[in-house]
Amino acid sequence: METLYTIKEIAGILKVTSVTVQRWIKANKLHVIRLPGGDIRIKDSELNRLVANNHRS
Repeated sequence: METLYTIKEIAGILKVTSVTVQRWIKANKLHVIRLPGGDIRIKDSELNRLVANNHRS
């Protein structure tokens, strides 16, 4: 099973603010899973994709 992260956890891993992560989500640069209660989770594979795409730029 794939690891799921919160916005705050992703921000900590990438050393950016939560606001930055929210901007990426809004700009469709980071795809999320929305839980029934409205919470957001990001898959480990999505984090890896984001890092790989930004590393190439």
